[in-house]
Amino acid sequence: MKATILVVDDMAEVLAFMTSVLEGAGYHVLTAATFEHAKEMLDRNPPDLLMLDIRLGAYNGLQLAVKFRAEHATRPVLVMSGYVDPVLVREAWHHGAEFLEKPIEPARLLSVVERMLSKGKISEILDSSRRV
Repeated sequence: MKATILVVDDMAEVLAFMTSVLEGAGYHVLTAATFEHAKEMLDRNPPDLLMLDIRLGAYNGLQLAVKFRAEHATRPVLVMSGYVDPVLVREAWHHGAEFLEKPIEPARLLSVVERMLSKGKISEILDSSRRV
């Protein structure tokens, strides 16, 4: 079984697109359309990769990224937005997340996801070896 990915976006068509592409590649995909639902899901069952939109209604998706990275420092976060704001891009990077501009081509999405998950596995192995 491939990795579990939580996709957070308040647009149903984006969730459907991401789910189709990722499930088609064999990933287990969970979705959340609101900040609150995503927060609950992160608390219950943290995914291997968190993918989220910056704009989630009245909330900033980076708040979820910060929370997730604080609790799961070696797990990757991918921030997406159709609005490229250099300040938000730098903030995402500052918190250890990668940034992709929407719309995202399926091949590019899968390439980035695979790279991030591979990098996350290496980080987890290194992190666990430091605890020994």
